[in-house]
Amino acid sequence: ELHVSIGGRQIFGSPWQVTMEPGLIDQQRTSVKGAGLSSGRCGAHCKFTIEARDVYSNGRSLGGDVFVVQCNTDRASVVANITDNMDGTYTTAYTPTVAGTYDILIMNNGAKVAECPYKAIITAADAFPLNCIPVGQGVNSGVAGEDTIFTIEARDRFSNTCRGGGSVFDV
Repeated sequence: ELHVSIGGRQIFGSPWQVTMEPGLIDQQRTSVKGAGLSSGRCGAHCKFTIEARDVYSNGRSLGGDVFVVQCNTDRASVVANITDNMDGTYTTAYTPTVAGTYDILIMNNGAKVAECPYKAIITAADAFPLNCIPVGQGVNSGVAGEDTIFTIEARDRFSNTCRGGGSVFDV
């Protein structure tokens, strides 16, 4: 409410109901949150939310802001899909197929948003049998009664090397 008085007495019509709207977007006060900013798996949707804010950190209650999101690693670039929720928030998702560390850059009107770039570590998906590669002499030859040695290089459906073990192979 807006109260206007003189000498302690309200003037005619006071108080008034005033609706305050947030100001224009401020890129440095705009916030970004979600797991997709720091981690993810190949083939899975990596998601985060952009919340547009004004210079006073008020959340913008309308949609229509335009964001550009770049998800890049030294070996790949991924297009991010941005959904305007029409309430000042923007749901963002990207689906990487190459494992590695991605720089997530979010821009509005040519300016970086919040604390960009973010670093997302994307790991390989589960081992995919048709892409796994046996390596070593034991794959091609051996002697009866003696152990043969070989290694299986586990790879996911995108041919990324699966790191850290955990894949179970029947031999």
